[in-house]
Amino acid sequence: MAWTGQSFSVGQILTAAQMTNLQSDITAVMDKAPGAPVLANNYVVTGMYAVGSVNTTALSDNSVTSSKISPESVIESKIGVSAVTQTKIASSSVGTSEIINSNVTEEKLETAVSARLVTNGDSHNHSGGDGDSIPFSSITGAGALASLNSVSQLTIDTGSVGQGELNTSISAITISANSSTILAGGLFGFYPQTASNVSGYGVDLGLLNGDITSTTYATYVGNLANGTGKAQQTYINASPPFNLGYGDIPLFVFALIDNATKEIKGTYVANVPPWGYNGKTSLAPDYIDKNGDKFKFKRSVKTVTFEDVINRKSTILEYKKYRVSETDKSILVPINHAMKNADMDDIPHPFGGDLTGKTVVVLDPLCKNTKFMNDLYLDNSSECLDEITKILHSNHIKINVDAVDAGFSNQILCFGSKLK
Repeated sequence: MAWTGQSFSVGQILTAAQMTNLQSDITAVMDKAPGAPVLANNYVVTGMYAVGSVNTTALSDNSVTSSKISPESVIESKIGVSAVTQTKIASSSVGTSEIINSNVTEEKLETAVSARLVTNGDSHNHSGGDGDSIPFSSITGAGALASLNSVSQLTIDTGSVGQGELNTSISAITISANSSTILAGGLFGFYPQTASNVSGYGVDLGLLNGDITSTTYATYVGNLANGTGKAQQTYINASPPFNLGYGDIPLFVFALIDNATKEIKGTYVANVPPWGYNGKTSLAPDYIDKNGDKFKFKRSVKTVTFEDVINRKSTILEYKKYRVSETDKSILVPINHAMKNADMDDIPHPFGGDLTGKTVVVLDPLCKNTKFMNDLYLDNSSECLDEITKILHSNHIKINVDAVDAGFSNQILCFGSKLK
């Protein structure tokens, strides 16, 4: 309708014609008719329009700007379903002060607008849909995650990784007089705690090389006194589980038996074998994918060692050329069971020192008694490991007569066992 420009005084009683002109002028203002005045800033407030009266036909394109709406005047009940479309709102006109918390729901928005939102699903892409992972290529900027979708040190706040965030396990060993036993944690172990196995018997425990003829790096605890000592060590898990060809092994239980007395002289209990975190092969993953599979970057094969130079099998120039090589960080190789068990021949069992007159045995990982011990072990507590140690050193455990093949080194025997 056209703008009439008619004015009225306060308290004036309008005639029918004047009422018609007033309605015409109101419509002309809302329609922005030629000559009609522009609404003042903050003119429209909640009480001036009915519930659901703001719909898509009542708004012209780009007519809603932040200066025309009083702060928090637009509430959910005033907006019709799907009334707000992209063309009705001027760029950057809707700020936090224009909308009361929780008043804009998805059903109030046109489909094209709703699709721009990231909703509360388990995961999101940048198109707003639920169920998709975030593409690595879409993460940019200084705060972006590091390569391979991993979390870099810059992403982790200082002091944010505590004991609860570390994936750790605990192991237990016992050591008879003048002998030594490997600690399961190896490269990833914390300093061990030690104690006497029997009250009143002195022990002298300390870290040492279990066999001075060995050239393989390993972490041993030795006992230089007469009593039987015990030690426990907490370590960070690198790449469990371990598998020797007969299924994943939840618990490794080794025992050192005196051939004459049949007494158990030393024990080892851990969820990793002694060669797992000891030896020359590091199982620390360079990358873990979203399925939990672990990988290491491919390293060039080093065909020449300095030992070859000493033995005159190679020259210094060849050593420099082939020995020093960079890691190829574009190729990932899985940490498989062959890699995990690469050092088994170097460290087939945990016991060091002179083993004359003694036999190393490992309990069958699949027998019921070992599974029972594993149930205790899963408590991941010092008390439960002490329970397992007491079982092994008691006369209530019976080792079966016939050995079984469970994939271990031929230097040790594997037996089933039971409690009696």
